[in-house]
Amino acid sequence: MGGFAQAHHRALVNLEADGTCRLVCASGRNPARYGSFLAELGFERRGVRVFSSHIEMLDACRSELDMVIVPTPIHLHADMHRDVVERGLACYLEKPPTLDCRELEDMLKVESRATRATLVGFNMVGDPLRLALKERLVRGDFGALRRVTFLGNSPRFTPYYARADWAGKIAVDGHLVLDSCIGNALAHNVHNLCLWSGTDAVLSWAGIRDVAAELYRGHAVENFDTVFAQVSCQNGVELRLAASHACDMPNRHVETVACERAEIEWWVGRSVTIRWKDGRAESLAMDPQGGSLESCLRHYAGYIRGDHPRPLTTLADCRPYVQLFDLVYVAAGDMQVVAPEHIVRKEEKPGEESVAIRGVTEACETFVRTAAFPSAKPWPWAKAGGRAAVKDLVRFGEVIDRFRKAYGKSDRA
Repeated sequence: MGGFAQAHHRALVNLEADGTCRLVCASGRNPARYGSFLAELGFERRGVRVFSSHIEMLDACRSELDMVIVPTPIHLHADMHRDVVERGLACYLEKPPTLDCRELEDMLKVESRATRATLVGFNMVGDPLRLALKERLVRGDFGALRRVTFLGNSPRFTPYYARADWAGKIAVDGHLVLDSCIGNALAHNVHNLCLWSGTDAVLSWAGIRDVAAELYRGHAVENFDTVFAQVSCQNGVELRLAASHACDMPNRHVETVACERAEIEWWVGRSVTIRWKDGRAESLAMDPQGGSLESCLRHYAGYIRGDHPRPLTTLADCRPYVQLFDLVYVAAGDMQVVAPEHIVRKEEKPGEESVAIRGVTEACETFVRTAAFPSAKPWPWAKAGGRAAVKDLVRFGEVIDRFRKAYGKSDRA
């Protein structure tokens, strides 16, 4: 009932209003804590039953339910997904499903028994403009696909890491969390890279071959907040991503799709432009609701009714993203904790600081443009990483154990 679950509840109010669905019940560990929120959304008036246990809720309301939304912290996803699927119900699972490739494979075994395919809430995938461009890409309108990049300057101030007991953590209660810039806020964009690079169909994601990476930490947290990764896909497409929560304002989330005859620039929340090699440029209108949470929920409801052949993103579709994420650890081998003399801290307001690694914005821009890692300049805070192939994922557990021992303050929240 707290955190991002409240965004789901607000979206469901709109979906109820147009007859798409009806909210039957909700659960939370301490419902009384959210009394004002429940009153604001009229839970009692709408007849929504409230429980303090999701198991109790599922068993009490099972016969009334078609789908269950799981908008919980990531370390709870696998168990809750199993609880929903084993009761024969459709599951909307918030993104990412897990950040542990081993756990994903276990979840896929559970999913094989599902009566309806689980949707993973990478809602940006459903943007009609994105899907239309992907259709043109698959059709060959832009020529052969060469490269896809993501520049993710996404500064986070210190309260961001105090908002939840798992924020910035490697593990909680013995379960991997791996909260990080590309494991949470920017996970959408990395999943989008894999979507753009899949050339078999509109809803296809390219498999990963190998990854080269460097990891950095500017904030006083356990896990990395800055990453540089160069990825080779199984179909020969190159991916480059540079993302940071320890950078200067403003926010810039830019996906670029480089093809033989044109380049697509998708500047999230701002503009979409196609620049042709012959000098032409197309500016495309963005729909503010395109790829929204509400539209994603609406599409999944349509799938359950039989209006769509499949969900927008299935659990299996997430394999390239999760493997890419895990390979950045294996490839980098370690995380460089940036020394204080290379960090700029500013008080934005009382009790709230911005934290930026000196020069990291320039380093990110350089990397997506040239594939030159920060260690190649070299920046004084940089440390070279390495490269790892998919077959090296067998070492993921060993590498993460080293991270936990070196940087994890405690597995307890």
